[in-house]
Amino acid sequence: MVHVKEYVRADGTKVRAHSRWPAGARREMSVLATIALVVVDFAGTTGSGSTDGSGR
Repeated sequence: MVHVKEYVRADGTKVRAHSRWPAGARREMSVLATIALVVVDFAGTTGSGSTDGSGR
């Protein structure tokens, strides 16, 4: 995260100090989160029809 210090704009507006994402980081995070959700979804499916052990 990038930390932006407090400053005053040319029109006199005071901007408080804040943190923001670096350029491109928000898109990268959303792609990573999507991939993680897909992996978790596939990990939850075992491929077997029954998990209770009855074999029917």
